[in-house]
Amino acid sequence: MDQKPSLTQKQYYVVFAFVTSLFMLWGIAITMGDILNKHFQNVLNVSKADSGLVQFSIFGAYAIMGIPA
Repeated sequence: MDQKPSLTQKQYYVVFAFVTSLFMLWGIAITMGDILNKHFQNVLNVSKADSGLVQFSIFGAYAIMGIPA
């Protein structure tokens, strides 16, 4: 019988879990930035234009840094 090769070796399970959790935490941080943006508008009296500029700078950095890749 043919055995399928494993996705990762057992020695890399901890590293695999760590990298996976980092991407999850990165996603949570980006999502919380979107949610907190509205609250910061109210508390800090930030206009919608300034708030949009913050969002543009965050996601614009992804676009600009993706060019060399």
